[in-house]
Amino acid sequence: MTGLRRRLLVRSLCLLALAVNVYYLTWRVLDTFNPHALWLSALLWAGEAYGLVTLALHVLLTWDTRVLERRYGVPPGQDLAAVELPRPGPHSVDVFIPTYDESPALLRKTILAARELRLPHRTWVLDDGRRPVVRELCDELGVGYLTRDSNEHAKAGNLNAALARTDGEFVVVLDADFIALPQLLERTLGHFERDERLALVQLPQTFYNVDSIQHVDPRSPSSWHEQSLFYDVIQPGKNRWNAAFWCGSPAVLRRAALESIGGVATSTVTEDILTSMRLHAAGWRTLYHDEVLAVGVAPGDLDGFQTQRLRWAQGSMQILRSRENPLCKRGLTLAQRLNYLASMTTYFQALQLLIFVSMPLLILVSGEPPLTTLGPGFFARFVPYLAITVTAIKLTGGASQRLVWDQYYSFLRMFTFLRALPTLVGGGRRLRFRVTPKSPSQRVPRAALYPHLGVALLNSVVVVCLLALPARQGLDGWTTAIVCVFAGLLAALHAAAVARLWRRLYRRRHYRLPLEVPATVEAPGLGRYRTQTEDLSFGGLSLVLPSGLPRGTSLGVRLVLGEHDELPLEGTVASERRLGDGSYRIGVQLERVSPEAETRLLRQFLAGATRVRPEAHAPSERPRRRPDARVAAEPA
Repeated sequence: MTGLRRRLLVRSLCLLALAVNVYYLTWRVLDTFNPHALWLSALLWAGEAYGLVTLALHVLLTWDTRVLERRYGVPPGQDLAAVELPRPGPHSVDVFIPTYDESPALLRKTILAARELRLPHRTWVLDDGRRPVVRELCDELGVGYLTRDSNEHAKAGNLNAALARTDGEFVVVLDADFIALPQLLERTLGHFERDERLALVQLPQTFYNVDSIQHVDPRSPSSWHEQSLFYDVIQPGKNRWNAAFWCGSPAVLRRAALESIGGVATSTVTEDILTSMRLHAAGWRTLYHDEVLAVGVAPGDLDGFQTQRLRWAQGSMQILRSRENPLCKRGLTLAQRLNYLASMTTYFQALQLLIFVSMPLLILVSGEPPLTTLGPGFFARFVPYLAITVTAIKLTGGASQRLVWDQYYSFLRMFTFLRALPTLVGGGRRLRFRVTPKSPSQRVPRAALYPHLGVALLNSVVVVCLLALPARQGLDGWTTAIVCVFAGLLAALHAAAVARLWRRLYRRRHYRLPLEVPATVEAPGLGRYRTQTEDLSFGGLSLVLPSGLPRGTSLGVRLVLGEHDELPLEGTVASERRLGDGSYRIGVQLERVSPEAETRLLRQFLAGATRVRPEAHAPSERPRRRPDARVAAEPA
């Protein structure tokens, strides 16, 4: 099926899904409301109606996801990375790396990568922690160091202070955990030359710590994560409406555009989205460039995940309650208003889920069903309504839309988003900007899982009560059975979330990528042996050997990076595990890594990190990547 035919099919299905949703919700109001429990009927209907609103906004956002690709003549089945873009002319560029309390080891990687960017630029570390060790690191690596006397307005204030002390025509913003690829400037600055009213080029956020809480399966070649749909489908779709917004990092901004609106917005803890809105209202344009040009660190544990999502939700609530609410802000087009509204109202999904989670208990307590009929007539409408809605959503999201995992993460975020909703009516109370922890704790904060455990137990109790107690007035057999099934599903989903996270441990100081690099190992009793790495980090690696080595054994490893390029490293055995074929998987902790070797490791690391991204858009438009074949180790 051609790209055009597929787009027409998906769009037609989306319009049909919207029509079916309208019909179903109208029928629900006219024919199924229980007059003996109107409040319960209205509550359930409101939850379903929210689904129609989000579906309509989703269709708007995903109507056309290949605007930029068509602009540069990228054929279906390929993405921007596969085509040559016009090489930009000379420009002055400042690379900003804002930091507060991130570890120097993490910062070092980011600085090294920023320093390696092709095309002339100046790299600045913006240290709001005012730490001597960071200043020394900047002196060692030959980059600029900027700080200020206070932490007013957190990250936004830090960026504004740096803007006042630099003069580059363009500004690249890289969070302290984002490692840029050398071609970042070459692939982005040309957009600004083509459009002098372009204020921002936002890049996708791809994460190399594929064992994070928001990744599903670290062993998968696509490494799908919780934000894949947003960065692979939603943001590209926003290009259609000139509504792509700044997501903090990685991004390139035109200094003149920022200065024209008074700098980075400081009235919310989500300075990036409000700054984008002000740029759009002032007539500037933005662009989402869907190509991996930097890789970062996703929140590793539940605490980091919740901290980040709470800040996003609270920031959106601050904007919605202010005079800069996208529905009221002057200068925005209707499509831009709806795009911003779609991104901000996603946090209200927590209320919808709360309704659904509470419904079995409310039915048990009230003894009344929210619907007057749950027989064949209901299912004759409900099943087609659900099927066509799910199909439309899946087709618009393609490989980046994973329905079951989307629901899992929706429930995992539910209580965090509920905590943010009071901010909508919280008056002028100032919110504290909490930096997302970059290093995971050794164990999940189990208290954060208690609400999910409570939902699982509560719905299990509802099932037991409905089955054990005699039929109550208003609850027939159909209703009892359906409520039991629904409550059981809710209990299972929340129990699965608790079980998946309860025993999760994080032991590594460095994130490792599954990289297969040819290597030669020299160790006592082994001689020289040719093999390849199974994973690689800045602090260690693992490989397979024919025999085990005691912990603490010193060994030498030579990584083969090219035909005439080898990188010698020294390390000690940190772990060994016997495999099914009699060989041993050896974990090696690297020692005495020189700055030159660290830079070369960084390049190898980046070469592998760019692979940890799922196929975006539709399966027919972006072919599925397959993992590389693994070669067996052989003696040298």
